[in-house]
Amino acid sequence: VQVEMVLPTGGHVRFSPTEWVNGDQLAWPRTTKVTGWCNSNPVEDETEWEWEVCPQGGVNFDDLWHAVRGGGNGWGVITSLDYQLPDYPGQLVPAAVFLGNSPDDIVLLSSSLQDAVQEVWINFLIDSQWNPSAVHMAEEESNLCGGPDV
Repeated sequence: VQVEMVLPTGGHVRFSPTEWVNGDQLAWPRTTKVTGWCNSNPVEDETEWEWEVCPQGGVNFDDLWHAVRGGGNGWGVITSLDYQLPDYPGQLVPAAVFLGNSPDDIVLLSSSLQDAVQEVWINFLIDSQWNPSAVHMAEEESNLCGGPDV
């Protein structure tokens, strides 16, 4: 995955994991190093953008990676996400649930629980758009999901 975002300082950055470890107890690799670059020419035409190593002490990309994964707010606005996914035969279903504040809080799901989680997720998405009070969401918040402020 590669993330681009605009920071509260106005800086435009791009970053991604560059080192990780695998483990028997891990559902997926754990990121150990994140590398990033700063846009030194953030003009409207993206073909003219220039990505360079950030100034010394400018951005802590490890902290930024933690923040965009749910470790805090106020870090900036994500403007782009690029995923590189391997080919996968068949339908993609949830296989694990994150139930806490550390990677150790991941629970692997059985096949029957995967089906149940997928059904709950689909129902949540439908209700968040068409019946927002069912998921404790105000209609104004629902109108902001996936569309312009109405």
